[in-house]
Amino acid sequence: MFNKQAAPALTISLVTHNGQRWLPYCLAAVANQIYQDFFFLIIDNGSLDNTVAIIKDFLIKNPEFKNRSRLIQHKNNIGFARAHNQAIAWTDSKYILLLNQDVKLSKFYLATLIKQMAKQPTVAAASGKLIRWVLSAAEGGLEASTTLGAEYLDSAGLVIKKTRRVMERGGGQPDTGQYDKASLVFGISGAAPIYKRSALLAVASDWEILDEDFFSYKEDVDLAWRLQRAGYEAFYLPEAVAYHDRSLVLSDSWRNYRLTRRQRAPVWRIYSWSNHLFVLLKNDGWFNLLRDLPWWLGYELAKFFYMLLFEPILLKKAVSRFFYLLPTILRKRKILRQSWQRPSGQLRRWWLK
Repeated sequence: MFNKQAAPALTISLVTHNGQRWLPYCLAAVANQIYQDFFFLIIDNGSLDNTVAIIKDFLIKNPEFKNRSRLIQHKNNIGFARAHNQAIAWTDSKYILLLNQDVKLSKFYLATLIKQMAKQPTVAAASGKLIRWVLSAAEGGLEASTTLGAEYLDSAGLVIKKTRRVMERGGGQPDTGQYDKASLVFGISGAAPIYKRSALLAVASDWEILDEDFFSYKEDVDLAWRLQRAGYEAFYLPEAVAYHDRSLVLSDSWRNYRLTRRQRAPVWRIYSWSNHLFVLLKNDGWFNLLRDLPWWLGYELAKFFYMLLFEPILLKKAVSRFFYLLPTILRKRKILRQSWQRPSGQLRRWWLK
């Protein structure tokens, strides 16, 4: 455990992997925060580019982090979930920020969210308004994506349909103020979430906060479900702003769906299919699923037959992975039942109409 004797209120856990294009901006934004009562733990998952050199240079040029930061280097990519779990286990703060390397925080982001979370004991997770942004090839900097002068939203929290598809609220929409009201949400995006450590420990399974069997993809969705089942709330606060370079977003248009999927790495398509089912097996109620049978079964069959027709090899690997991990997932469900305080039927208030 790092800095145990003088544990700050917040730990920032930054997991990096070949992130040299974003890190100069991500790190500078951390240093520029108005709120500075945090320990900065950076875990690199075997980067092969200049990621580590950029981090070391940042720490040298910012000596104020000398006694409240640590860089851990792994030889290989141990996964997003496992690396963040290490950060949680090695620190002892009241709050923890799980920060993506492709995120730039506004300078009031931490101060605004920490202040709000301290006022609400049932809120276990919080995030601000995430704006979609891209790297400017010409200037080498970051600029918000714009169309007709309107910034695009990346996430205003997570929303869920009867199909059990979980999406970023407002994702891809021009930011016209439609999400400028603070509110409770089903869950929050995994790009820049702040959690209360006590709540994370309450929903741990086999001492895991993020499910390491997921490796990557949908860990934030799984955690949102677990916190809801345990009786906690998630909060969205638009006054806290951050910018997220979401390089690709799947379109709701079937016409563009196949094209956008092809741009995803094969491993993403394998993990995405199986991890989605794992989320439901771990957290949903059987009767709750039965009530929505036409919606979620239709959605699952559409995905299955799509992969069968266009991605048969990936589907075979995804199905194999599903059945290989199924006994472990069911065992985790049994453990998680001990933390459930809220019947699955009560979550139906979050279903999109």
